[in-house]
Amino acid sequence: MGYDSANGYVGIARQTVKGTGVAPSTFVRFLTAASQPVNEVQEFREGGNDRTGAKMEKVGMIFALMLEAYARADLAGLLFCMALGADAISGAGPYDHVITPGALDWWTVEMQKVGGLTPNEIVDRLEDSKLSSLVFSGVAGDMLRLSIEGQGLIVDSSNAAASDTYGTEAIMKFLEGTYTMFGGVTTEITAFTLSLANNLEAVQTNALTYQQAVELALDVNLDFTLKVTQDDEFRKVYYGASDGTAASEDLEKSAIDITINNGLLTTAEREIKVAIPELSYQIANLTDLNADAEVVYLECSGKATKLAGQELITVTVKNNDAAAYDGA
Repeated sequence: MGYDSANGYVGIARQTVKGTGVAPSTFVRFLTAASQPVNEVQEFREGGNDRTGAKMEKVGMIFALMLEAYARADLAGLLFCMALGADAISGAGPYDHVITPGALDWWTVEMQKVGGLTPNEIVDRLEDSKLSSLVFSGVAGDMLRLSIEGQGLIVDSSNAAASDTYGTEAIMKFLEGTYTMFGGVTTEITAFTLSLANNLEAVQTNALTYQQAVELALDVNLDFTLKVTQDDEFRKVYYGASDGTAASEDLEKSAIDITINNGLLTTAEREIKVAIPELSYQIANLTDLNADAEVVYLECSGKATKLAGQELITVTVKNNDAAAYDGA
């Protein structure tokens, strides 16, 4: 018989210390997921009158992970905290999780890769894991998505499969959003992609596996698409002002706010809010001319830049999780 790739689970839990993995406490309804050992192999040749003498030696091993899922308020809080580091919680239900950049915690990510395999299921527990990147994205007429990539330093494949249980939060939709770009609310947005990159660097010493994963500079980028109804945004990015007509050294900057709210009241309210105090716009490309005729869009790209006294990015998530994701 064969095995179904949907017959497995992804479970996540925060570790209290490096080097000690834990059983999963949160299970994720995934679209795609993988935890993959990566063999680092040196191929070499040595002289000695033999041109067929290729050799290979295994010199390192690290463990890669990836996950894509529809965005729910509880999952968004967890994954954004894994990617950014700090969570300050307030409220009495629903709770507000204010997530900002800080030191990254160590996490255990467990994946049941083949469920029901007898006699031994394949369950990989990636311990001492950190996220290298997170992407939050949406397209008009669709549901929002979250995807992550990361690294684990240790794998433990000796554990029996857990009993997976799932929450009941609804998936958040693009149409539930209010989008503020170029200094004002826009109703012309058709897509966005927010990307966080921790620029992880894995450190290997005198062992096959790596001993540390260090988060370096945090990069926050935003791409989005607007249906063109005016020329203001294009001119601001390239010509310095909404009425600019010549090349300008002025770099267009503005605050960004993406607020996804389900519109319900009191304890049923759920929200994902991304606030970037300053986005520096780099690109604002118009659709190419085409004799077959197309709708004209403006493809924009920018990078979050630091303002004195403010966070580079703040993500506020309203959900029913009563504990801070960073354990504070």
